[in-house]
This record gives sequence, structure tokens and C-alpha cells, in this order.
Amino acid sequence: MQTRVKVCVFFLAFIPLGCQQATAAQQSSGIKTVSAVVDRVIDGDTLAVTDSRARTYHLRMAGIDAPEHNQPYGQEARDALADLEGAKVQLLLSKHDRYGRYIGIVKLNGADVCLRQIRHGWAWHYKQYAGTQPPELRSQYTAAEISARQHHLGLWQDANPIPPWEFRRQERKSP
Repeated sequence: MQTRVKVCVFFLAFIPLGCQQATAAQQSSGIKTVSAVVDRVIDGDTLAVTDSRARTYHLRMAGIDAPEHNQPYGQEARDALADLEGAKVQLLLSKHDRYGRYIGIVKLNGADVCLRQIRHGWAWHYKQYAGTQPPELRSQYTAAEISARQHHLGLWQDANPIPPWEFRRQERKSP
């Protein structure tokens, strides 16, 4: 019995140290990890989530840009995230966008959901912001988009899909 207690105390003594090291690494990179439940999928790259402190906010998925809801493949891109509704996810939050949304990577059971959207052809790798991604993530997202294009997956079934950033620009110009 005493041996078990000593072993438990030994391991428990190192838990805070491990947590402090992870927190320090996250702080130096500016990334904050948050557990949350997905309340609603807004579109193919935006979610409404509630974190463990019962704060609800919108999250813009980092590194991707999905078709707008009124654009071809917009509804399909949104539907591809339907399995997230009600799911507990890990968010790797980096910053806010100009609309006040958090920007971050969404992980479901350890898998990168942003990468999944690209891999299945429901989003572009948002290259305008690729410079803010770690190199290994940037190369994974780039390779996933190339593969989806080559295999004509999702929106790549279209011979000439319009990127959402161009679609938004056209929408702003029209009366």
C-alpha cells in the first residue's frame, strides 16, 4: 500500500511541471488550446462553439477558405462539417480576425478538421495567410489541395471553381 502511495505521489509531482512546460510553449507561440463543444456549423469554415467556461463564440477555421453559402459548393462544404455539431473538439486558437472571430485549428479526436476540409475538396488552402502557418502544416495543406484538385474531389469537380475571396470581391462590387 505504501509503495502505491509513493509511486502516485512521485507521478503527481511531475504533472504540474509538464503542464507548465506545455503552457509556456503555447504562450511563446501565441497558441491557446481550448476544449469546446460545437453548437452550430455556420458555413464550411466557421463554427459557433461553447468552451468549458460556458463562453460562446464564433471560430474561423485557420488556413482554409470554403465557398460562401450562396456560392456553388457552399452548402456541401457546410454539410461536410455536420458531424461536428454537438461534438467535443480541441481548438488551437491563435488570434482574432477583423470581425472579432477567433481563428484556430479544430481537432476532432486528434484529427485536423481544417485539413480534412481541404483533403475532401470542400475548401482552398488559404495561401494569403500561409506564411503564418508552421512549415509542416503549410506543406500538408498544400499537398492536400493538390491531391483534391488532381482527383476532382468536392468543389474541384467544377472545371473552374471560383475561390471565395474572388467571389466576395465580386459580391462587393455588384450593386
